[in-house]
Amino acid sequence: MSLKFSQTYDFDMFNPEASIAEINRQILNREIKGRAARLAARDYGFDPQTDRVVLTNRRRTNRRKLATIHSDYLRLPWSVEFVGGVDVEALTAASREALRLLRRRAPVRSGKYLESTTMRLNGLPVRKLVKGNIDRESTIWISPLVPYSNTIELGFYRDYYETERIAGGIVRPIARALRKKFGKSVSIRFVFIPGPRGAGTMPGIEIAAKGTIPENDARPGLSNKRRRRR
Repeated sequence: MSLKFSQTYDFDMFNPEASIAEINRQILNREIKGRAARLAARDYGFDPQTDRVVLTNRRRTNRRKLATIHSDYLRLPWSVEFVGGVDVEALTAASREALRLLRRRAPVRSGKYLESTTMRLNGLPVRKLVKGNIDRESTIWISPLVPYSNTIELGFYRDYYETERIAGGIVRPIARALRKKFGKSVSIRFVFIPGPRGAGTMPGIEIAAKGTIPENDARPGLSNKRRRRR
């Protein structure tokens, strides 16, 4: 859903920090928690006490309950997005593009990396996405499944290899490109995905309905496992 408002605010050039804090407070409380929340509740059944919005603030995007957002925490530029239902067409298009780009960037020395590239819906391998099987809680993973994929992702990310260069890693740049193209409709991030039969984690792309997962990419070399937010 898209809600836009226009409002004029006073700004004190001699006390800019206080002015910005007051503007943040008025926008959040009057426009976002006030007018926007009432319209979203009326037209989409949005509940500001329990439903979550997508908050972009301090260069991070998170899914938060609207009632828990306070103006003291906000730093310009920030935004709040009310998310509606799942855009199945956008999820499908983003997933197809992710597969295409990953296969194009995959190392081809042995061909095993390319052959292992797999799409999984809610953890199960699938060849294509079917509209009836996708809902707001669905998660799509696209990744290679060879055991060494994590190692070479880190190697290319840190520019270790002298014989071949793939700037920024193999998988991670794809997530950024997809987010730039499809980010208004779906949530996309680079993550480390559980491999088959306890084979460790693999670098992959996670795609889900807008606002259901954070959109902060993991960094190769870090062992933190980011889980889906509820």
